[in-house]
Amino acid sequence: YSKYRASESFKQPELNQARFDTLLKYLPRLARGYVLFNAFEQTLAKNESDAKKLFHGFAIEYLDPPDAASSSEELMLLDKFLSMDSLGHYETLVEEKTKTRVELVKKGYDPILKKYKEQNIVRKSKGLLIPRKPHVDTMITEVKQKPKIVGRKFVPPDKIFGIDPGSMSEEMFRYIGNRFDSTFLHFIRTYPLKEKTLIAVDVTGSMLPYTIQVCMWNRLKCKPAEKQRYVLFNDGDRKKDNQKKTGQVGGIYPFVADSAITFEKNLRMVMAKGFGGDCPENNVEAILKGIIKFPDTRRVLMIADSYAGVRDMELLNKVKVPVDVLLCGNGSYIHPHYLNMARSTGGKVFTMQGEIKDLLSMKEGSTLLFGKARFLLKNGTFVPVY
Repeated sequence: YSKYRASESFKQPELNQARFDTLLKYLPRLARGYVLFNAFEQTLAKNESDAKKLFHGFAIEYLDPPDAASSSEELMLLDKFLSMDSLGHYETLVEEKTKTRVELVKKGYDPILKKYKEQNIVRKSKGLLIPRKPHVDTMITEVKQKPKIVGRKFVPPDKIFGIDPGSMSEEMFRYIGNRFDSTFLHFIRTYPLKEKTLIAVDVTGSMLPYTIQVCMWNRLKCKPAEKQRYVLFNDGDRKKDNQKKTGQVGGIYPFVADSAITFEKNLRMVMAKGFGGDCPENNVEAILKGIIKFPDTRRVLMIADSYAGVRDMELLNKVKVPVDVLLCGNGSYIHPHYLNMARSTGGKVFTMQGEIKDLLSMKEGSTLLFGKARFLLKNGTFVPVY
């Protein structure tokens, strides 16, 4: 729309809402909450004639859905990035084995006693004649077997370059920041990650830059590797979108990572099994499956795509622990589902712009501003205001 107004009493927000309501009559599926809307105010028009020349309406952009080919490319990119020397490297652990070999070596014949020479025997034993046999010696030798690979060990940067891991982390923060936003790396440095926290990670196609950062964190954190609970989800293991039923989508894998190797092995496996499909993800189903695996979980950290909605918000009342949400993206948009997830469970929302807290204490009718976005708390739920 254009900023120009012919009348001072004219109210642009009301017209915007009326236009939006009309759009939803023709395309009601846009109201499901999986679509990102931005409003642009054009400021060049100084009069009505200029304003009429400007575009007024809706421009809709469709994104290409992920597929097997794009998933394969992402796995290749993941491997390429994680093979960098500056992230350390893996040493192959080899087990050397030997086996004992017994060899019988013929040494010739035992000497023949003179009195039995004509009979060609060696000796008598209890009245029996024992035929002459070659004398045999036993040789015992050790033979090396083919080396067996028994595992891999990650060698951190400080062991390779002789530098402090903390300074290496700082270098990598800058490195990754030049390629894509370093949301997770900047966040995790100050987040009080406590014991029995379950980290839920969306590993669908849109999240590759951030899953790489989780890998980096696992590798570069200064303390020795600690056991960390994870649940990775890919929204269905390549299940067709029309077959996805709330609470039964699948593609969810909880595990304990005691090293960077364990995390990366599971990450590759989950990414290879599925790449997301449609836009909304099964975040709540993943949380619930993770809590079933780790029933003493005290808090959940959800690492999610700020643009992707949640397909199973109706299951949220089953989550009985606080859920903190780290939103990954360019930071200009928050999907209202994540505000409601954090508010309902007593958690917080984190973005590159900062922390959104005290959501539970907000009163009905309150307005939450984030960047250019505005959300109204209506009937206990945040809804976008356009």
